Amino acid sequence: ARGKKKIGFALTAILLFSIIGIYGGYQLGNKDDVNKTAKIAALQGNISTEEKWSYQMREQTFSVYEELCRKASEAGAEFALFPETVFPYVIEQDPQIDHTVKSWADKYKITLMVGCFGSSGEKTENIIRVYQPLCEGKNVYSKQRPVPFGEYMPIRDIIMNILPVLGEINMLDRSLLPGESSSVWHSDEGSFGHLICFDSIYDILARESAKNGAEVLLISTNDSWFGDSVGSRLHSSHAVLRAVENGRSVVRAANTGISSIVLPNGKISEYLPADTDGFIISSVEFREDITPYTHLGNAFVYISLAFSVFCSIIYKKDYFFAKGNRL
Repeated sequence: ARGKKKIGFALTAILLFSIIGIYGGYQLGNKDDVNKTAKIAALQGNISTEEKWSYQMREQTFSVYEELCRKASEAGAEFALFPETVFPYVIEQDPQIDHTVKSWADKYKITLMVGCFGSSGEKTENIIRVYQPLCEGKNVYSKQRPVPFGEYMPIRDIIMNILPVLGEINMLDRSLLPGESSSVWHSDEGSFGHLICFDSIYDILARESAKNGAEVLLISTNDSWFGDSVGSRLHSSHAVLRAVENGRSVVRAANTGISSIVLPNGKISEYLPADTDGFIISSVEFREDITPYTHLGNAFVYISLAFSVFCSIIYKKDYFFAKGNRL
């Protein structure tokens, strides 16, 4: 009897893996759910955190990114994704930036998705602001997972009294507040969902974005802290996970790299390494199907774990109570 149960468990496992493999292979090759395509560029100016916060670098930053916009437009890009806080200023308090970037969108006839700061009263957020040709700029996404100590100070009063040196790590004189939703925005070509830097390690945020209608996922990030180290490559690899989990193309733009464009099957179609400047561009698919993972998240992991525990208990029970194996 014990042998029959072992065979039953093995056959069940083989059946489950076969179903997953067949379904996965079908989905990777399925093109029926492709809505539209558009050429999207990811811009990488290779301007580090220390440099971009320097006011003396302001004009050079403008010059570098205008040139990248021009080249991306000439290469046929309809959209250009900028890195996280590429302009580290509160947009409502600096009309020059707003006017300048808007002029690029109009001049080069390209939609720009720009990382900066936004403010509403006392609330300051890390945002993506979109500039479409001949349209006013609009804030479309606020970072939902600010980085502890880098962007906000948890239990500030206690920390500042015990370890005031940690206050120097925070890049702003006040904490950034988190965004509250995925804030999918729609264009004539399709719908976009954004993630900013630390957001991209949370599968739930990408899932919410896809469930709310995002047909392409965009990641703006700043990994210049890592340089060309394993940290930069590790963070970049999360874009592959988010693409495969949700069946979405992912476009990733980083200040100093790594920038990439990932297909829904996880293949990296375009790649720009760390510590280089330039842009990458690709014709990106807008997909509207919802994957099982988008629906269920990690439920399958928990079900598999429960099944493994159940099989182990049944097996041990039969072993200890079988003839000749009584305790």
